[in-house]
Amino acid sequence: MESRATAVLLMLSLAALLLVGAAAVADDDDAIIRLPGDAVADESSRPWECCDKPACTRGGKWCGCKDEVERCADGCKNCKEVEGSDPVRYMCRDSTRDGRPAPCTKPGN
Repeated sequence: MESRATAVLLMLSLAALLLVGAAAVADDDDAIIRLPGDAVADESSRPWECCDKPACTRGGKWCGCKDEVERCADGCKNCKEVEGSDPVRYMCRDSTRDGRPAPCTKPGN
């Protein structure tokens, strides 16, 4: 009986240590892992302002844009020059979970 009580006390002590350790880590900003989908996008942080040629995964969870532009948006982190373009054009190769980007041109234009 005494060995069971000792084992239970040991388990409770370990659980308490884990909870205290988790609380200490949760207060440390460096311990938080942020994923791309966690961010709330505002207009200045989006990889593109709008997109006429969206490329989305099935279900639309991840979207990119195939538009060739004169200059990538300020929020674009992976801006690549389009090979063979004349004049020089760029494409933002970022992807986002913000859903389908709004079109740049109005339908019928």
